[in-house]
Amino acid sequence: MNFPDAPVAGQSFNIWTFDGIAWQRTGAAAVKTARTRNRIINPIAQISQENGNTAQTVAGTYPVDQCRLGLSGIVGQAQRVTPATPSPEGTNSAVNSMATTAKASLAAGDYLQILWVIEYVDVADLQWGTAGALPVVLRFSAYCDVAGTYAVTINNSNGSRTYATSFVAVVGWNRVAMAIPGDTTGTWTADPAIAVHFALAAGSTYVGVPGWQGVNVLAPPGCINGAATANAKYYVTDVGLYADPDNTGVPPKFEPPSYEDDLARCQRYFQTSRIAGVLSSANRVTWVRITVMRGSPSSTSIPAATIVESNVFSTIFDLTNNSGYNVTANARM
Repeated sequence: MNFPDAPVAGQSFNIWTFDGIAWQRTGAAAVKTARTRNRIINPIAQISQENGNTAQTVAGTYPVDQCRLGLSGIVGQAQRVTPATPSPEGTNSAVNSMATTAKASLAAGDYLQILWVIEYVDVADLQWGTAGALPVVLRFSAYCDVAGTYAVTINNSNGSRTYATSFVAVVGWNRVAMAIPGDTTGTWTADPAIAVHFALAAGSTYVGVPGWQGVNVLAPPGCINGAATANAKYYVTDVGLYADPDNTGVPPKFEPPSYEDDLARCQRYFQTSRIAGVLSSANRVTWVRITVMRGSPSSTSIPAATIVESNVFSTIFDLTNNSGYNVTANARM
């Protein structure tokens, strides 16, 4: 290779740059991305402490930890599934939402969705609701049986602020990334501070305009009615939400969390365990939990036992038999 004679510092030739002393190989410049910390807990749907792979059909239930089912006016369900083929990121678990009875014409208040919820402590640095609100990048993988335009929204705890957008999907797996500006108004401190919604169907009451708005909606105009076809699959997984202070609009390389790390984070909101019963009646037993919970949970046991005290660290039960107890603590948002 014939390098230029008498080069000056900073001069480039092919993939080399002269630093004033010698030619240095420079290669391609690194592409800037959003920050790497994912604010979504259980992004690949691998943790389902309460319901396993059982389909959920009631609004407010959790097909997987931190992901909630929402539906009204539509007979549908959501559950953890193992896709026939892995996602574009190589993931083998997802949440499937679908209508189990077709509804070709939606009433105004109908909807079917799943949503990931995020606690304020995990997004406080985004400063949403202030002049310094940071933009974010949302990424996910979606598998669709029906091609079309699908809705994505982000809102705050009471639905007084919503960002509505959409993506065009082909049949099969779709890798999606979208840049979202931070919201400079509204209240984003009450839990769940941010909820990321994937609506399969939304009636006119829940259809808004693209972008930020001061109402609770689930879709912009022009999105598919995914409830029109019974049992049409709509898988979502590989969900990531990242701060993007440099406005790159580019997500970082997806890093799936380990099972152990994901489980520990999920147990801040929901835990199950088993404690032994006793021979004598009214014996008091303290269940010290694995992880400090988000708040004082609603604790239950099977068979039923009297709860004396419940806080973020433990629950105290009065036990009355020796059969053993399955116990649950729920501090979900």
